[in-house]
Amino acid sequence: MPSPRDHSPSLSDLKREALGVAAVGLIASLLLSFGLMAMLDPDARLVHMAAAGTFFAALFLLAGRWLSAHLPHPRLGRANRLTALRAVLVANLGGFLILPAVTDAMAAWTIVALALAAFALDGCDGWLARREGLASPFGARIDQELDGVTILLLAALIWQAGVAGPWVMIAGLWRYAFLALRALSPAWRGDLPDSRRRRWICGLVVGGLVASLVPFLAGPPAQAIALASVVLLSISFAIDLTCLRKASDRRQGG
Repeated sequence: MPSPRDHSPSLSDLKREALGVAAVGLIASLLLSFGLMAMLDPDARLVHMAAAGTFFAALFLLAGRWLSAHLPHPRLGRANRLTALRAVLVANLGGFLILPAVTDAMAAWTIVALALAAFALDGCDGWLARREGLASPFGARIDQELDGVTILLLAALIWQAGVAGPWVMIAGLWRYAFLALRALSPAWRGDLPDSRRRRWICGLVVGGLVASLVPFLAGPPAQAIALASVVLLSISFAIDLTCLRKASDRRQGG
């Protein structure tokens, strides 16, 4: 049996295509950063561009770990290219973390617009992959990881802007605590069934965190929305952990 590295030329073709998508995405990240900072703060242009480019490169390297899971599909398809575009927007969100806390209304609206654009694309890539017949564990995984990074960045931006205290980072860290628990203890391992509840809560949480950054909601309304987002996501993860623990107990009991 051939080793995983010997998958037919398809894996090599996917790698070449992915490198092309990454190159275009990196250039797009830098150009978007250049344009945004030309409007907001030209003095911080190079810092933001470097941060956005670094974030995008890191996201690409992370996604590359699971590229073989896209086989036997011979091409990435438009859905994964759409996800790459979403990564461009998310990388530019990350660039704002390197700058001083955002207090300018125009900068805040720019962050909101980037996050809303990424949020809108999030609802399209899975549908497009299924329509093209190119849905795969690879696409699902990078979609989940990008959701996690988006929530983490939004939570960090909310804290950085002084909208909420460090407690808002609970929302951003939940996924990584969940993955750590699954890695450390067999009791939390196992497969979770596909869940509409999980998808809806993810969408509501991202929407709530974005709303917390809207300038005219500053103060108690923004804090209440951020708190509701943290609580909602915590409940969702608690439900998943409970399901995994019960499934583990049944396996041991059986």
